[in-house]
Amino acid sequence: MNKDLEIIKKKYGENMAHLCRTLFPTILLEPGKLPEVLQDNFPASKNLYSDIKEANYDNGFQSLIYNKAKIKVNIAESDNTPFNLLKKVGYTLYECNNKGEVDRFKKYYADNEKLCSFNYDDTVERRHMFFAIKDNANELRREDFTNPNLNDEYSKSVLYISFNKGRLNAPKITSRYNTTVNNCDAMYSNNLENIIPGLTSSFEKEYKLNVYNSNGLFNLPNYILAKDNRYYRYNGYYKEHNEQEKNHVSPKNIYYCENNVILYGDEIIRDFCMPERYIFLENYILDISHDKDKDDKKRVFKYKDDSPDGFIDNLQDISKVDIYRDKKNKNKKIIITKENNDIVEITLNQNNNIIKYKNENLENAGENFLSQCEYLEEFDCPKLKKAGKNLLRLNKKLKKFIQPELEEVPDECLAFNEILEVIDVDKAKKIGNDFANSCRELLIFKADNATEIGNDVLQWVRKIQVANIKSSEKIGNKFLNMAKDVKINGSSETLKLNAKYIGDGVLSNHECFKKIILDESESIGNSFLSNDEKIEYISAKKNKVIGSFFCSNAKNVQQVELNETEIIEDEFLSNAKKIGKININNVRIIGDRFLKNNEKLDALNIDNLKSYGYEFIPNNRKVKIHASNLSLKDKVYTTHIRKIKKTFEVIKKLNIYNKYSLNNNQELIRGSYNGSMNTRNDSLDNMFNDTTEKYNNKRR
Repeated sequence: MNKDLEIIKKKYGENMAHLCRTLFPTILLEPGKLPEVLQDNFPASKNLYSDIKEANYDNGFQSLIYNKAKIKVNIAESDNTPFNLLKKVGYTLYECNNKGEVDRFKKYYADNEKLCSFNYDDTVERRHMFFAIKDNANELRREDFTNPNLNDEYSKSVLYISFNKGRLNAPKITSRYNTTVNNCDAMYSNNLENIIPGLTSSFEKEYKLNVYNSNGLFNLPNYILAKDNRYYRYNGYYKEHNEQEKNHVSPKNIYYCENNVILYGDEIIRDFCMPERYIFLENYILDISHDKDKDDKKRVFKYKDDSPDGFIDNLQDISKVDIYRDKKNKNKKIIITKENNDIVEITLNQNNNIIKYKNENLENAGENFLSQCEYLEEFDCPKLKKAGKNLLRLNKKLKKFIQPELEEVPDECLAFNEILEVIDVDKAKKIGNDFANSCRELLIFKADNATEIGNDVLQWVRKIQVANIKSSEKIGNKFLNMAKDVKINGSSETLKLNAKYIGDGVLSNHECFKKIILDESESIGNSFLSNDEKIEYISAKKNKVIGSFFCSNAKNVQQVELNETEIIEDEFLSNAKKIGKININNVRIIGDRFLKNNEKLDALNIDNLKSYGYEFIPNNRKVKIHASNLSLKDKVYTTHIRKIKKTFEVIKKLNIYNKYSLNNNQELIRGSYNGSMNTRNDSLDNMFNDTTEKYNNKRR
């Protein structure tokens, strides 16, 4: 082994020395060059080799080192402008120099997928910003892409291309899906050459950028570029919490790195480089010092962060810290004894990530408890009754969450857990918003005592097999919106819910139910079971309001019981060809394309109907309609219904806090639900009668 490789072995390990001998034979011809380049780009670390191999990133590492050694790697030269080059592959490029120009591109993004850059006034001061819009971007509908993928057509149709301002203009290419997909900020591996050869060179020349291509090709997970132009491995990170965000100034990321180094943005903080005193617990700091004379106490804290944190709050009054090291797997077990003799056990892996947390006496976890602790594998808190928002959010390793005593599940609890399979919160009365959102490996969900389920609960969960929600009275938007074949309350063929209020998009992609029994429901939101073809029977006898696209793909439905329904919005059972019996005697308002493709219905009694929309049963010529209160002059098409909506704010999209309620006279009115019904004197019927009369007089 030559001298350069000996230096590398000492600082980065023997495996790294062997890798360098394989990847950089040309650089090794120049004595001292390779160790110099490595040390200029990476602090000494025995983890670098394993991180490269785990990510299968030999090529990216090779490209970076050759580039830093001033050896070009596959960068095509071009005298063309970025605008002309991108035009060749179907894009129109736009440069943004101020916040107003940036905001013009909000229209291309779905509401929950808008870029963070839209939120901050100072983004254009920190980055060169461009948008590349594909020629067909306006033709692509987000709802048509039900399985988002970083490399699909929709993802590539709008590219946000930006560069750091400063000495190193590192590029970032962001997907149109934004954070809905993994690695959203690494489209084309952040390599402009992968869009079209020569694009790197053209940006450099047109805007006098120094792209370096290193960041474009080097995107190793858990490595961040600091002010000294070196890549630091971080074990945990979070955004600082202060007043800057309120002033529309981007908060800085804070990274906890190897050897007790902290990066505050790109600034290097070495205040905690005393391993005998400070231990990094992923994105927390444990100070084990104790000096009675200086009133120093053992404590857990975060650097520059004063946000609520239940993990810190539950580690006050520490009396003793014991540390045990496992030489075999290099884990550390930290046993913290509190002054009340409660014991907390925390296990760290070799990178100081928290992998196990045990607290047998914890009853209230507080807010943000172990949020962003990505590597937690075991959470052992059998007495947990309460928790604040973001409990165990953004975890990558937890497989089970079984909390038999938890009384209420907070907002965003378990959101974005990557491999979670089982959730059991059977004692909880309420499930907060975004609970287990995007837990794509989830199989079992038990919440039999939950009476209220918030918005976006189990959204984007595709593989789930069992969901128990027998006590639910309110179900929020997009509950199980991507589940295709889930057994609910013990049945895979009959959906029986006791919910009074069902929000938009609930079970919108399910495919396997035959019977739907919702006899306690009062309002059902848009797109309920809109993709299920197998439905044969529907009963919702107390329901008052049905949103658009209700069971719109139910081709086999034959009987429908909606005895008390008063409002039916667009696309109601629009593909129900076989329906022969439907009971909607109390309906007052019907939207567009009602029973559009029906062919078998013989008779329809709608004596209370006041208005209806376009394409009213257009393909059934034999149906006999009895509508004693509806004359031709009273017909109000959907266009005018929408004007009424705007004027009186009567019909709006439904959500868990339904916009409809019953007053003391059992009249359907618009209200709001905030723990109790908000009633008003003017009934829906009177509103519509007045407005219809004004409209017809004007038309005559």
